[in-house]
Amino acid sequence: MGEWTLLIDDGEPGAYFMKESLNEFMTLLFIRRFYGRQSYETQLDKCRSEYEKIKGTYQDVPIIDVVENNNNTVIYRKGPLVLDRIAKEIGYNEWIAIISRFYREYAGKYPLKYTDFINLVNESHAGIGDKLNLLLTSKSLQL
Repeated sequence: MGEWTLLIDDGEPGAYFMKESLNEFMTLLFIRRFYGRQSYETQLDKCRSEYEKIKGTYQDVPIIDVVENNNNTVIYRKGPLVLDRIAKEIGYNEWIAIISRFYREYAGKYPLKYTDFINLVNESHAGIGDKLNLLLTSKSLQL
């Protein structure tokens, strides 16, 4: 899996969702596949615990609003929680297939846009990209 750092510019809406949240979630899916569901859930619990510390505070910004690298909880903890929510809804294998398709179709394409991913998700599952967009543009998550 490649880094998207050079494909989507800082300052673009969703820049660090694309650059980091997706990669963090794919790492968690690797853990799920090779170390089992319990290890995966343990890592998600850590994400949830860290996110709960900032939930509802000034730090709890919409994920789409993080446009520069500030290594924060929103991108590295809240982002994977959002992606897990979608995976649970449509199934982990289906979600992996969508993300894999995205990586194949958009590898090396510049400029990459956040909406490229949302549109591809909607193509695969009508309305799911819109739901993901709503989660990514919301301030606090109801987890």
